[in-house]
Amino acid sequence: MGKNFLLIRSNLRKTKGQTASILALILLSAFMLNIWLMLAMDYKQNFDRYHNRLNAEHVAFAINGDSDKMKPFLSETLEKDKRTDSFFIDRCLFMVGSFDYNGGEVNMEFIILEKQAALTRPIGKTELIENSRYTSGIYLPMIYKTGDIDIGKPIDIMIGNQTINYTVCGFFNNLMAGSHNCGMCTLLLTEDKYQELKSIGCAPEAAFVSVKINDKTEGEDFEATLKNALSAKYPNARMRSTSYSLVSSSRYISQMICSAVVSAMAFFVLLIALVVIASGIINYIQENMEKLGALKAIGYTSRQLTCSLLFQFSSIALIASSVGAALSYCLFPAINDMMISQTGIPYKIYFLPAPFFITLAIIIGTVAFAVWLPSRKIRDIDPVAALRGGIQTHSFKRNHIPLEGTQIPLQPALALKASLSGIRQNIIVCITMLVLSLIVVFSALMVKNVIFDITPFLNLIVGETADSCINITADAEDRFLKDMAKDKRIEKIYLYNSLEINHIGGTSLTATLCDDFSKVNNQMVCFKGRFPKYDNEIAIAAKYAKENNLEIGDEIALSVGGRQAGYLISGFTQITNNLGKDCLLTREGYQKLGTLQSLSSISIWRTM
Repeated sequence: MGKNFLLIRSNLRKTKGQTASILALILLSAFMLNIWLMLAMDYKQNFDRYHNRLNAEHVAFAINGDSDKMKPFLSETLEKDKRTDSFFIDRCLFMVGSFDYNGGEVNMEFIILEKQAALTRPIGKTELIENSRYTSGIYLPMIYKTGDIDIGKPIDIMIGNQTINYTVCGFFNNLMAGSHNCGMCTLLLTEDKYQELKSIGCAPEAAFVSVKINDKTEGEDFEATLKNALSAKYPNARMRSTSYSLVSSSRYISQMICSAVVSAMAFFVLLIALVVIASGIINYIQENMEKLGALKAIGYTSRQLTCSLLFQFSSIALIASSVGAALSYCLFPAINDMMISQTGIPYKIYFLPAPFFITLAIIIGTVAFAVWLPSRKIRDIDPVAALRGGIQTHSFKRNHIPLEGTQIPLQPALALKASLSGIRQNIIVCITMLVLSLIVVFSALMVKNVIFDITPFLNLIVGETADSCINITADAEDRFLKDMAKDKRIEKIYLYNSLEINHIGGTSLTATLCDDFSKVNNQMVCFKGRFPKYDNEIAIAAKYAKENNLEIGDEIALSVGGRQAGYLISGFTQITNNLGKDCLLTREGYQKLGTLQSLSSISIWRTM
């Protein structure tokens, strides 16, 4: 072992620059690899930990109406379903609302609960993250805590057609309805403010149902069954629901994206490090041929020489990966803050042994393999030939460029001869350049599409954007369109409204209606087939179609409020905003199921 240490010390002394570069690459790779493993192995599991801690529901449901009158029917429906484990029915105020947030506006369905009732619910309990001395006001989900929204500051909440000013009293955590990524969002009011809002009448009373089921993977099917039953019983009631799978995916979508990007970068950097190591060993063998021959001549075996290289680079990998994994905990608090701003769920940072040791195992294992693969050549070195500088008296390899008879000029001929004789080294250089090119191009595309020109990224998420959007009542639409037609600044104006429908035999889908899809600016939304033109056509998300074995030309049945109709699939869409549960319908197509009685969203494009 002492002889091996002497060899390792000698090698390190002669390759200080190469060792430093390998240390830096492995450290960077371990740094990113450990962050990826922490995000992938523990971060999302934080949702399940809080889900158990707060005894959160698997399906949350709100329906307008007197909760006392609805309770018998709701209870009977839930008890008959064998999938139901337990449930709790509570009163709430349920209405579309909005408030300013982070330079924009949050506009969604609000579930408004009295603070004390929310904190003591047996199922779907809410916990306070930050409280204060203020006893009259509003409590918001912790995701909305920003510089402009903080304890003691006023906030204007628009509920229905009323704008009400509240004092922010604190922030809370609610698993299933604690963010705009949940489909509906909970707000907590103190007792006096809750009764005040109730008396105003802009937010109607509703029943808020929290259900735990035996198998959480059946949440979407359970949700669809419950909505169909309620739609048949209360066809005119407005309702909103969400399920475990939808919320757990939507609240952690940024974590999944970040995890994928970091993992790709980590393996790219590790691949570069491995290529550098393999190339360095090949050069080491070529440049130290006489030294290796002398070592073999005085008694060193091929195994000892190979083991010394393995021990040398494995030690470097162990030190660099340990330091890199440890340094990742210094950056993780900043990543955690960024993630919490999207998930809205607190996460306590602590040492995770599994990601740490997996990082070490991956890096040390791959480095050892990258060392062992080229170092096998040491076994083929003959001491006598090595002492002569690796020159053998006879070589039976093919001479691709015979210099004595070639018509090529000497310098190009020598270059070609060197290239063909060192094919392995050329392959290593090509791999290195390929990986570096991937990293550079990927980084440039991310900068371009996320920082400089965000339009393609927005189109991928939301499908369609406009210069302006306005909500109007359906009975005012004709008058509004006549007024807009007189404005020469407007290029085009069209209906683009989203609402919820049920796929019979499937789950709830977010349906986007348009009076004429040829007016839509983002024509890439429908990437296969075409947009629906007729009242019996529908375009659905490709992800949902794949999960349900649907093809273009198939017929599916949809229902709204107890009414149902069949539609032919005319195309597939790609939008990430609804996690692959969306579809497109013409206005005439929706009118087979119901009438637009609530707000219509009108998109306006202005002329430049």
